[in-house]
Amino acid sequence: MQSAFELVHLDRLMAKTRGRPEVRVGLIDGVVEAGHPALRGARIETHGEAGKSRCRVSSSIGCRHGTFIASLLVGTGELGIHGICPEVTLVSLPVFSDQLPSGSMPSVKPETVADAIHKLVDAGTDVINLSVGISAGSLRHVPDVFDACARAQEKGTLIVAATGNQGRVGPVRLFSHEWVIPVASCLPDGAVDLRSNLGPSIGRRGLCAPSNAIRGAAAPDGVGRMEGSSIATAFVTGTIALLRSLHPQLPAGSLRNALLLEPRRWRSIVPPLLDAGKSLDYLGTR
Repeated sequence: MQSAFELVHLDRLMAKTRGRPEVRVGLIDGVVEAGHPALRGARIETHGEAGKSRCRVSSSIGCRHGTFIASLLVGTGELGIHGICPEVTLVSLPVFSDQLPSGSMPSVKPETVADAIHKLVDAGTDVINLSVGISAGSLRHVPDVFDACARAQEKGTLIVAATGNQGRVGPVRLFSHEWVIPVASCLPDGAVDLRSNLGPSIGRRGLCAPSNAIRGAAAPDGVGRMEGSSIATAFVTGTIALLRSLHPQLPAGSLRNALLLEPRRWRSIVPPLLDAGKSLDYLGTR
């Protein structure tokens, strides 16, 4: 992980802060196994439920994915898994069943995603990590997602979304909303991973981030590696959480500008590489 942090200069930002408990990060994903050793002591809430988040079937793809992403964000250091922003509060909102068998990541209906965004906005989150595929079966509900994104923008909740790993090139409807920050995967040398979906809005308003064989928590209590744009998304979400921790009063739009180093002139379907150090410097000059 250290080399991944260094690639995008997250090490500079992480040296400044570990995050603050009042910074709230929403996670739309699978169930998080909060009993995992790497997550013991982490501040994890499950939206709408009391008590600790626990998986019923730890081998399910929903549980494994949700737990892994959570560990990249708020891992407390056990088993050598150090989260990017371990002192923030993670608000988990599972949208995948934790009883689905292992395999490819299931898709979620647009209306489910829209409802989850609304709920996490109401929960006072500063940023939402969206590492899910949206099914095409209910396209009439895509405007519901746009409405939810618009409400997040109004309330100052940033949205970071994985572009997906199908290697497609072209417009992606979700990423046409100006408030969504799409994230593609990059290789260890910083070049884009061409398995990531790419397109004009992704290149214009998105970022690339590390995702190659990243180490994290494997439910129920082990260590594993994953890759793909879901993993890259956690790097961008964690960067936002740390910047918010350092600048708690900064408007969300200004924080977004710092992350994307706006204004920028970028005319490519491939987004630039995340640079947390430059974002830190950007805010230091304001």
